[in-house]
Amino acid sequence: MKYCKFTYIFLIIISNTSFGKEFDKLFTVYEPIIDSSNIEKSINTAFNKMIFRLSGDPSPSNIWKIINAGNDRKDFITSYSIENQNGIAHLKVIFEKELLVNTFDELSIQMIGNSRPVFLFLINLDSGIDKPYLLSENASRSDLDKRIKKYLKDKSMSRGIFFELPDLDLISINELDKYKRLIGEKKYISDQYDNDETIEISISNIGFDSWIVSGDIEFKTTYSNLIKMIIKELDIFLNKKIDLYFDSKKINTNKIKKVQILINNINNFKDYKKSKQEIESFVSFKNMSIKKFHIDNILYEVEIYGDEKTFFSELQDNNFLEVMGNLNLNKPIQVNYRR
Repeated sequence: MKYCKFTYIFLIIISNTSFGKEFDKLFTVYEPIIDSSNIEKSINTAFNKMIFRLSGDPSPSNIWKIINAGNDRKDFITSYSIENQNGIAHLKVIFEKELLVNTFDELSIQMIGNSRPVFLFLINLDSGIDKPYLLSENASRSDLDKRIKKYLKDKSMSRGIFFELPDLDLISINELDKYKRLIGEKKYISDQYDNDETIEISISNIGFDSWIVSGDIEFKTTYSNLIKMIIKELDIFLNKKIDLYFDSKKINTNKIKKVQILINNINNFKDYKKSKQEIESFVSFKNMSIKKFHIDNILYEVEIYGDEKTFFSELQDNNFLEVMGNLNLNKPIQVNYRR
């Protein structure tokens, strides 16, 4: 990801070109601990978020479908521990991927793969007092900035989507001032990052206690309601975007196919084990067997849920596997293992 130092990112695919990324901690949920005496509640909330992520559906219907089938939430947990993040205690819950996928399969609940969209956010703020600025990942100038970033973080973790803010240093700010007059701010910044869609929002003070929000979301409000309204309207806007994206990417668990994949650059047992684990981590993965092996490569036959395109997308976005060429259903998928 070019010039990318972000923790959160978000975007939706609306064209044939996808710049999705692998959500490599899809099955790990961090849940703030509000009351240390009630860990059970945090575990239940973490489980709910896990189902939202994997199903792509924020409604509780799938949760109750799983529970009513006789499953206990704790059965899906591999481990949990308490971690401190920015001075706040969080419950880190790691879920059992294979058991979750098998349960989704048994209950005919569709899933979303590891490959997730990347949204780039351009948020311009103008208080009418200070110099207007673009909200950056590496700086917060107001409580509004912090609240927006917190919302993006929470939404990213809940839905399993990447949310991205520009990381502006002095040089890039100077470059931005120069090029945005020629090609526009949105195009200049968007071209610096691999993303699926750029969301543009302007927040401006237009008079005494009067603020206007324009761009991809639009409304007027007073300063006292500004933060509340921005979070509310942003949430409505993003939920529609995310739901639309996930609707087109759901994996049909009733559909099973087989694909062949040739993994090159396997030099030792450690390479073999790690590359195999990467394939097994895919949501679309069901089973696999070795068809042939050579000095430095292994040919697998992989049984997958859904179709070949979903599996291919998960391969493309993996950090350790480099796909060579395009998807050809008549030939094995060529992949290089990256250490």
